[in-house]
Amino acid sequence: MFLSRYTRWLHTGWPAGTVEKLPDRDEQGRTAIPGVRIVGDLSGVPLLKFAADSGARAIQAIISESGFQASADDEKMLDVAIIGGGVAGIAAAIETKKHNLRFAVFEATRSFATIADFPKGKPIFISVGYV
Repeated sequence: MFLSRYTRWLHTGWPAGTVEKLPDRDEQGRTAIPGVRIVGDLSGVPLLKFAADSGARAIQAIISESGFQASADDEKMLDVAIIGGGVAGIAAAIETKKHNLRFAVFEATRSFATIADFPKGKPIFISVGYV
């Protein structure tokens, strides 16, 4: 209850000036696309402690899905692609590394740029998934 009220409050004062629709996802960050999770600020709760936890949990959930299979035979193939190098993305990368999987973090600028250079009015987005 508190979390939904807080999320609603955050999006009433959205820094970009307009309320943007968040992607459809369930409580675990699952989307309609198998293997794709939405975590971090894009989940609607831009709090660092939740971002770190959601990034790590997304990887734990993805590798436990029945459709996930590490690409051990192909050294050029990634097991996990992480879009966004903020808190949730780096937490996802650390968790992926713990499981000895091949991954890449794709970030438009540099890791943690959203924390170091957070510009007023900039929404933060991240997604994590496997192919």
